[in-house]
Amino acid sequence: MSKYIVSLTPLGKYFFGGDMTFKVSDKNDYNERYSSYVIQSGQFPQQTSLLGMMRFLLLSNSSEAFDTINLKIISTEKAREIIGAQGFVITKDYASNNFEKIKNISPCFLEMSVNEGVWTTLLPAPKDYGYNVSFTPAIKVSFNGKQGDAPILTGYDPKEWKEDLYIGNNTCIKASEIFIEDARIGIDKKYNGKTEKDDSSYYKQICYRLGNYKQKRKFRFAFEVEVDDSINLTAPPYQHSIVNIGGDSSQFIFEARKATEEQSIFYPESYNNKKEFASEYKVVLLSDSYLKRQEVEKIQYAITNIVPFRFIQTTVETTDYTILSPKNLRSNKYYLYQKGSVFFCTSEQLLSLKETLEKPCFKQIGYNHYQIIKR
Repeated sequence: MSKYIVSLTPLGKYFFGGDMTFKVSDKNDYNERYSSYVIQSGQFPQQTSLLGMMRFLLLSNSSEAFDTINLKIISTEKAREIIGAQGFVITKDYASNNFEKIKNISPCFLEMSVNEGVWTTLLPAPKDYGYNVSFTPAIKVSFNGKQGDAPILTGYDPKEWKEDLYIGNNTCIKASEIFIEDARIGIDKKYNGKTEKDDSSYYKQICYRLGNYKQKRKFRFAFEVEVDDSINLTAPPYQHSIVNIGGDSSQFIFEARKATEEQSIFYPESYNNKKEFASEYKVVLLSDSYLKRQEVEKIQYAITNIVPFRFIQTTVETTDYTILSPKNLRSNKYYLYQKGSVFFCTSEQLLSLKETLEKPCFKQIGYNHYQIIKR
């Protein structure tokens, strides 16, 4: 197996969808529970989207398995040999999936360039960034009928909104300087100039662009992927190809370089040097992570946020990838702890947390990655 760092540079605005879709008039075709007049893109692609992009990239460059003119699989047997029989699925024991020539992918992160050709890794600032979390003295609290201790968060003001930050090599950047909103407000009309009788013709779609053209800084997405040695991602037809990820035919330039051990994705030393914190250990999520509520209830303290997660279950026989197509099986809805979430724990709690984070199918595609920091 060979490891590569893949970078994805958007060619314009992009849209990464989720559960919600625009409202449509025909209730028989779509589920109204997932419709809205306002749809906003995610800032990052889902890891399942990156996996799907990689699987399609390998598949579409095999003339024995895929017809690039009619855009369909011509040999399911050959397709299975390249990308496996099916996409991402979650089993009861969280077993790894078999994607054949793709072994695993890492969490998606950002890269920033100030000087031409020099790129710096950016990660979301941990949720305790800028705070001092101390249990001496602790505050006695009662939550859901349970007694416990809560720390003092020096530097935290509940009346002040704190914007998401991204940190890298001695760099701290606001999310609003990276992810630039590109809103599209529309009124769909028929050829006779009249709108639909219901309100399904009115909508607002919020896409994103990476960075502002007026800035010297440039941004792009990146992730690490491990593939079979027979595949060289740094050579044609993969290198510098155009790939689609997300909705509205969002396009990205695909570039790859060989990964090295020095390119491991962790929080910088400037964050680790903050030695004084509430407990013996601190676990910071490097990716969105699936943890059941009962698995984290015994943790001493945590600063977290959650994000919804769903995906389409596909096989090599799938022909319609529309998100709400009745032909596709949509997964259950999960809630993931957002990357940057912080868990403060003792050594015993750490062992339990590490065990619950080791869910192979999630870790294989870039979820449930974390960093342990000892006081």
